[in-house]
Amino acid sequence: MSKLIRLIFLGVVVSFLLIGCSSNNEESKEKVEQKEDVKVEANNDMPGISGTQAYDIILSLEETGIEKPKTTIIDDGYSWNSVNSDYSYDIRANKDHEIGYASFMVLRGDDSYLGFCSTIPSEKVNTEEAREWVENNIGNETEKVFGDAVYELSMGNLGAILTIKSVDWDNYMDEKMKEELRIEEEN
Repeated sequence: MSKLIRLIFLGVVVSFLLIGCSSNNEESKEKVEQKEDVKVEANNDMPGISGTQAYDIILSLEETGIEKPKTTIIDDGYSWNSVNSDYSYDIRANKDHEIGYASFMVLRGDDSYLGFCSTIPSEKVNTEEAREWVENNIGNETEKVFGDAVYELSMGNLGAILTIKSVDWDNYMDEKMKEELRIEEEN
């Protein structure tokens, strides 16, 4: 008789555990789905240049001798920067790895580096036209829009600089600054 009571008791305990676990699984699934929804919203925060992938240019630059940097996670995506004795770069990409902002600088060396960097594969940019424009305007302070990207040339203390950014990048940065100021004021 006591074995029967133990079996019934064990059956009841197991039943409660199974029921409790299945409801926790449903709650966990709901929480995961809510988190995924938040991630989808965050993916759209940083603008990107259509069809670009940060790794395309990073790997190409690595083949030319510029060390591949570690990935740094930032608010709305990722960041990479690297420098050697001749060249440097800084790239910001959204969570989909689309480039939002990239800056390439000649420290000492051949300005053709900037022409090479201007050929980042993109859906809306005619990269050969962009390269020709860059190579013909190195040394000038100028900018031009190609597709959904702004190409800017300038001169730094050490050499020429090419900046490529989404046409929405400046608005994005303005909004980020406003948000930071609002948070500071609240504190």
